[in-house]
Amino acid sequence: MNKSDGNEPDHHEDCGEQGRSSALFEADTAPDVSRGIRQLLDGEIAAVRIPGFLSSKEVGLIVRRIDRATERNQHGLVAGLESLGISYFEAATSDAALRRYFRQARATNSASDEMLPVRRFIHDLVRVRGEMVGVAVDDGGRELAGGIVRILGESHDIRPHCDSVGEEVPTGVWAPDIDSQLGVNVFIETPEAGGALHVWDAVDADEASKRRGRASSRNYGIDTIDLGKPTVTITPRPGDLIALNTEHIHSVEPGNRGRRSTVSWFVGRDRTSGRLLIWA
Repeated sequence: MNKSDGNEPDHHEDCGEQGRSSALFEADTAPDVSRGIRQLLDGEIAAVRIPGFLSSKEVGLIVRRIDRATERNQHGLVAGLESLGISYFEAATSDAALRRYFRQARATNSASDEMLPVRRFIHDLVRVRGEMVGVAVDDGGRELAGGIVRILGESHDIRPHCDSVGEEVPTGVWAPDIDSQLGVNVFIETPEAGGALHVWDAVDADEASKRRGRASSRNYGIDTIDLGKPTVTITPRPGDLIALNTEHIHSVEPGNRGRRSTVSWFVGRDRTSGRLLIWA
């Protein structure tokens, strides 16, 4: 495991009386990574942070790759948030978008730089505990993308929200029978100031749906009324890996003096086999 060159991030912990998770688990060895991911899947903790998951040299290689790619292709999501290509969730709305997505997935999964964090993550889980883990395939045997590059522009935020493939992928389109879903972000660039990640304690599916109904004017996010103080606040540094259970409400503060870029993916645990599936 590589250690980053930056300062330690700021974070605080505050578990409400009704919260079922403790706060932040910090890992710096492969066994810690495996244990932290398992605790996260089981709802025992709110987030896992692995400082220096990528070295500064590895981060620099991916930054240069992002710079070249953004000159050719950007796909806007909401104001200030962009990605290289499209996610499976975005593509699942039409057959044409799905065809484009799977063409992109083949190229993404063969990319040496962008997929480095995903490959290392899989390697650590397999090496330590022999975990059954791999990139997900759809019903037709097509491999989904193992990761996606997300770019959040300066002064832009990501509103409070939660994610669930079972609820958000349209009926009839591939969605595994998963009992827990994680979001994993490896930070490539971070702003000089701001950009903190907030994670609130888990809420049940019905309450999450109600809260999702109170969307912001950008049609993305949950009203912060009654959310209270976040369970965890983390200010990441380049090279850090941060994972959270995506049914926990989470958000990102605006950053100043620089963009935020990540290699991101989801991890889902199959309810029947226990296999861990990765997709983006």
